[in-house]
Amino acid sequence: MVYFGAELLTSAGLRTAQAAIAMSAFYLGSLGGRVGGGWLTRRAGRSVRLLCVSPAVTAAGFLLFWLAGRPVLMIAGLFFCGLGVANLWPLSLALTLAAAPRNADTASARTQLVGGVFVVAAPYLLGSLSDHLGLHAAFTIEPVLIGICTLLLLAGLRLPRSSGEDMG
Repeated sequence: MVYFGAELLTSAGLRTAQAAIAMSAFYLGSLGGRVGGGWLTRRAGRSVRLLCVSPAVTAAGFLLFWLAGRPVLMIAGLFFCGLGVANLWPLSLALTLAAAPRNADTASARTQLVGGVFVVAAPYLLGSLSDHLGLHAAFTIEPVLIGICTLLLLAGLRLPRSSGEDMG
């Protein structure tokens, strides 16, 4: 999204400079999500709920961005994508560390590795698909990645946590 989103915005009618500026909606959503997520998770019992809502907000924002075809709606979609992804990393890392309290260093390293592979591979995958299918069709990979994220989250929630940790 971040790497090629401006291209979709230009195909919807924005000039290149406008599209580049419009991409800040994603980062504004991320900022709002982190601030709001920090506030929401101050009370016990909200972290897992927020983490479970995050992929749904991300997916809704992405679908609005990808399918709207109108710049204003696409920019709103970018904002909601940013809002959705904002807390995925910190809360999923906290969930991972809570699930492996005696192996937190290994759990953290593996989480970083998986996250890094996705961050590095996703733009190349999107670019390769775009070369063969066109950019709009290539963005089909995004719902797949959101689905993988959701499956990893659900798998992580099924893992036992130490009794002293309260992620929920």
